[in-house]
Amino acid sequence: MKKNLLLVLALLLTSFAFVNAQTECKTIAEIKQQTDKTQILYTGTAKTTFYNGTYNGLFMEDETGGILLKGYTQNSKATDWVTDSMEVTNITATWSVGSSGSAPGITVASADKQKPSCTFDVAVNPTRITMAEFFANQASYEGRAGCDPILPNVIIDAKISPKIANKYYMNNEVDSVYFLPTNLSSYAPAGGEMAGVYLGQQYDRFLLCSPEFTKATEFFSFTDMAAYYKGKNYDIVDANVGGAVLVNFVTKLTNGQSAIFAQYMGVTGMVNNGLTIFVDGDTNIQPGDSIDGFFGKYTDTYKHKTDKSNFIGASFVQAVNQPLNVRSSANDVPVVADVNISDLISSTLALNYSSQIIASRYSGQLYAVDNEYYYKVSYEISNPGEESDEMISVSDSIRVVGVEGLDMSKLCSKNVILSGVYDARVIYADRPTIIVRNESDALTSYYEYNSIAEIIAAGEPASSKVVYGLKNEVVVNYKRTQVNSGVSQTWAFIEDASGVIALDLGGGNVDAVVGDKIKGLKGTFFDGYRYGTDLYHAPQYQMVDGVVPEIVSSNNELNVVKATLKEVIQDTLKYCSHIVEINNVKSSMVG
Repeated sequence: MKKNLLLVLALLLTSFAFVNAQTECKTIAEIKQQTDKTQILYTGTAKTTFYNGTYNGLFMEDETGGILLKGYTQNSKATDWVTDSMEVTNITATWSVGSSGSAPGITVASADKQKPSCTFDVAVNPTRITMAEFFANQASYEGRAGCDPILPNVIIDAKISPKIANKYYMNNEVDSVYFLPTNLSSYAPAGGEMAGVYLGQQYDRFLLCSPEFTKATEFFSFTDMAAYYKGKNYDIVDANVGGAVLVNFVTKLTNGQSAIFAQYMGVTGMVNNGLTIFVDGDTNIQPGDSIDGFFGKYTDTYKHKTDKSNFIGASFVQAVNQPLNVRSSANDVPVVADVNISDLISSTLALNYSSQIIASRYSGQLYAVDNEYYYKVSYEISNPGEESDEMISVSDSIRVVGVEGLDMSKLCSKNVILSGVYDARVIYADRPTIIVRNESDALTSYYEYNSIAEIIAAGEPASSKVVYGLKNEVVVNYKRTQVNSGVSQTWAFIEDASGVIALDLGGGNVDAVVGDKIKGLKGTFFDGYRYGTDLYHAPQYQMVDGVVPEIVSSNNELNVVKATLKEVIQDTLKYCSHIVEINNVKSSMVG
């Protein structure tokens, strides 16, 4: 009995000690005065405002300041006791002062998540301040979502710098603070109305929190704008957009507008994004122009989660009386080769090609139905429902529209590789459509040229399935076989009187050696240029499988070009694939 009494007494003392271990705080300001890891009981009344997705919590504030209430997330909102837009009291939590990598705030244990007393549906109305006002009173805004009690901040004239050491900063000419947009997007706008919370102390950053009150009116580029809005249901307002786009095609619409099909570099730096820009009236902008000066309304790409045939490409309406500027002209317009027509009809991959010049992977035929034209391709794929290697046939057709004045009937009944401008239901809203610009958009599979110069002048075809035949005899001036990742590859450089080109012989057994004159070459041609990158290479001619060139003669004289080292460095592409003799080269030894 005595033992049991002692046990009860011990439990009561423990409970009393635990209660006394809590520090009662009637205001948020009192919480912030406590030492790190203090157990607190908040008995004041605070209002919950924004969710902070980056650190899983809610911001709350009273008349003395604001603080991050950890332990409540937007994902768990349906089951949480405490959510946004509430008045709360009686919060049991642990105070943390934070660090440079951890936000300050109070953490609610799972066992204490239903202890707060709550008043539901308390409206949140924003208070708008200037960036100058924010920086002038930065410390007073620490931890709170607003300058007036319990109201969120909207900085109405925020300016965000481009990334510096992979970080954004909100700044004016004098002041700066680390700007963290990740609650909304991994990419930040360049400016606008920014709704969020400043967290100070060692953490010291402004967190963008509310899409409802954030209005982005400036972006560094369409790359950033597209990434910011991708997959979001944010309100989109007129905005200035920096950077430039490359014009693929321009057409006049029946409503008096002009449509500019353009592309720009995507976030990966490897794949271009497409965009259709609408301008009022006529325009002098031409394909190959690089243009900037954008101000207007963006519409993000749309794709249905389950209905893969329901998609629309991105577009931008340039504001009236806001002229676009041409940075440069006559740029090469790349073609996205080897596109499966099936993907353009009923696949979310279609958005990868929106507003760009594409070329079919497979050859097909144009045909007419009720004054409309279609392009049909047929090909084989592995049977997805069989474990065997059985192949099945697939056929698909896409609508084709020719530019005004083009007689599409002349292109029908021919087996062609079709190229053209792909409209992902931006102009022709009812169906995906390929716009054929001229008869050259309907390619045959084989073209023959007299010389290397003619091949280079013809340029890279729209499809890698197009083969160029070379009639001229050419001399091998260099040959090398190398093994990469276990795969043997042989290269040669060939020349005739008109020029020089790199010849990819692949893994084929070609007996020709340096000095041999050969003929009967057939291959695919790549010009080595790509928009949006500084990575250029020598024009390449890749021999097709099964072609064995005939050796006409041996020990032919090789053409040697003389140049200085400076000349070669300054114009590498001019001398590429040539045998170059460089005189007066000096070397230096560094000890």
